[in-house]
Amino acid sequence: MDDLTSFRALQRFVDYWERKNAAVEAARPADHPRFRASIVYDTQDRSVAAVTTMTVSRVPGFDDGCVSLSQTRGLTSEEFQLEFNPRLQAYSYNSSTHALAISGRSEKMGNYCVTMTPVEANGPGGRVK
Repeated sequence: MDDLTSFRALQRFVDYWERKNAAVEAARPADHPRFRASIVYDTQDRSVAAVTTMTVSRVPGFDDGCVSLSQTRGLTSEEFQLEFNPRLQAYSYNSSTHALAISGRSEKMGNYCVTMTPVEANGPGGRVK
């Protein structure tokens, strides 16, 4: 998968969740949208589910399209890849579940795939203010 495909997948993901949460959008920074997300992290050795904050960089330049996940008790940077770049990993968008999946390979983890779906206290698709 090329990086243009990854950028398009991320754009479809962000566009969908921004439309779904139009009433909440006024408070968010346009260049770094943040979502509270349910994630499933699959590696060669295990599968981990967590809820954390994902931040998307939409600033032109090298960081454009980068996604970062906040650490949690079970999801630490010592054990998991938490920073993603569309030039280095493959992003895909599932139009049925509206989830973003990022797959890649690292020395730390081997092959991995992390699937992210925004959530909120009042139902799916939440924005972090």
